Parts: sequence; structure tokens; C-alpha cells
Amino acid sequence: MAKGNRDNNLDRHKITDGAKLAAMSSSFNEGKHIELEVFPAERAMLYKLQILNEEVKELHRYLGSEVTTNSATNLSATANGTSLSINSSDGDNVSLPAATTDAWGVMTDEMFDKLDGIAASSNNYVHPNHSGEVTSNADGATVIADNIVDEANLKVSNTPTDGYVLTAQSGNTGGLTWAEASSGGGEPGGSVYDNTIKLLLTDFRSNDDANLERVMLEDDTSNNLSIRIGSTSIEMYATIPLPKGKKVTHMHIYASATLTCNSYEVNLTTGARTSKATGNSNTTIPFNDGRTNREFNSTATNYLAIRVNTTSTSQKLYGGIITIADI
Repeated sequence: MAKGNRDNNLDRHKITDGAKLAAMSSSFNEGKHIELEVFPAERAMLYKLQILNEEVKELHRYLGSEVTTNSATNLSATANGTSLSINSSDGDNVSLPAATTDAWGVMTDEMFDKLDGIAASSNNYVHPNHSGEVTSNADGATVIADNIVDEANLKVSNTPTDGYVLTAQSGNTGGLTWAEASSGGGEPGGSVYDNTIKLLLTDFRSNDDANLERVMLEDDTSNNLSIRIGSTSIEMYATIPLPKGKKVTHMHIYASATLTCNSYEVNLTTGARTSKATGNSNTTIPFNDGRTNREFNSTATNYLAIRVNTTSTSQKLYGGIITIADI
């Protein structure tokens, strides 16, 4: 029978015979073309069905799997203190990373706690105004109020004493130190200059070894001032108070000749004296020569006395320097 005739007969023949249906079903299960010589009326229809069956099988092979019924995918989330995961009912689960400075991500519990601790409108911070000794405005600038800096607000290296003055001492705490005011030139003890005391001509007087005390101001030499004795029997003395908090370390007497110089610590309440450093004029005499330390500290009742042993009325005395140091 021609192919066209077979196609034309499709609508005119019905498959109603059970045996024929069983034979066709078996043929499809075996996956082969069957020759239906015994069923000429059904041949054309079976040919078409077998071609369709092959095309369906090819489609299955192309898709790589059997066609199944569509179903919905269910998603759920799992969160704990270290991770957040999205779970799929029919696929792979995925873990979501935390956000970083360079990439988007989810917020961790630490990030939440930090944000939760920031008060509402905290980005609208305004510096408060302050009053009192130090004031400030909303711009944050602070200034010291007028007429407010007092002794308690100063950073000074020592405790103040009434009558003391504030002096600059760069090596001390705060660079400031309370010190006794200088006595000034012309008064007993000369004047304090830094860590020295100047001995002036008026600081010296003679002892009582002659009937008449005579220490004379010598001005006969042009452009020169000095003092000298009027008798070879007498010596000259200078008495020097030491500033509080200081000790004496050296002395230097300037004279026209080499004269023996002695020093003493004297108690002003009794006049008792203790011998200290001895040396010659025109040299620096240490109170601590490395063998014996004769330095002494200032107290409320002591002072320094220096004797210059003059032996001739022509010997001139120009003055002296006492070196002091912090106790």
C-alpha cells in the first residue's frame, strides 16, 4: 500500500480489537518498528506513532533527563552567632557573607550592637558651652577667663613662701621656682645673681686688732676702685646670708696680691663659728676638694663669713664671688 493511501485511511479505521492493541503495546515497549501485515488497516497509523515515539525519545536524550512534573522550591534561613545561611528544598544551600569596607554583605550581630549603641541624632553633636575658670563656645574653642589664674593654677617646682618671688628655672618642674628676693647691692651679703652672690666693697670691714678700725675706699688710682686697710695689724671680714634652699660650694676673692682667705659657718643666735674652706685670693676655692666636703646648707639661723688676711696697707681688695647651688 502506498504511503499516501495509508495516510488517507487514518480517519476511516478505528482500533477496537483488543489483541491488536496488545500487539502494538508490546511493540512500543520493545522499541522497534513492527510489520503489521496482519493488520493492514492500522499500518499507517502505527508508522506515524513510531516516528513520534522516536522523536520523543530524542527529545529526552537532548534534555538529559526524563520529563518530570514541575514543583515549587521552598527557601528557609538559618542564623546563629557566626553565620547566616539560605536553605533550598531542592537545591544547594548558600552562606551569606558579612559586609566589609569593600563589599556588600549582611549585618553581623557585632555591627548591630555598635549601631544600636549610637543615640538618636548623634550625628548632630554640638559642643557644649562651659563656664568657670575655662570657658568654651559651641565651636569647641576654650579660653581662660579673665582674672582667674592664681597660685594654685601655676606649675611650680616648689612650695611658695611669703615674700618669695617667682623665678624662671628651665631645668625645674614647670620651668618656674619660688625663690627669695635678692637683697640688692650695697646691703650686707651683696646681691644674688643666678647661682652666685656678689661681694661688694661695702660688704667688708676690719676686725678689732688695731685701736682704730680703718678700711678705706681707695680711689687714687685712675679709673679704679678698691679698699685697703689702714694698719697692718688688722684683717678684713665679709658676712653673707645664703638664700633659702641653697648651699655654698665655692668662693673667689679678687685682690692686688695673693692673700690667705678663710671661710666660716656662723650661727647668728650665738656667734659660734665653724671653720670651712681655706685658700688664696685670685683663685676659686672649693668647699668640697674631693677629700673633705665643707659645703653647708642655708638655714634660718646661719650665714657665711670670710676673712681676708691682709699684711700691708698697700694691698687692695676689689670684691668677690660666692657660688651657691640648690640643696
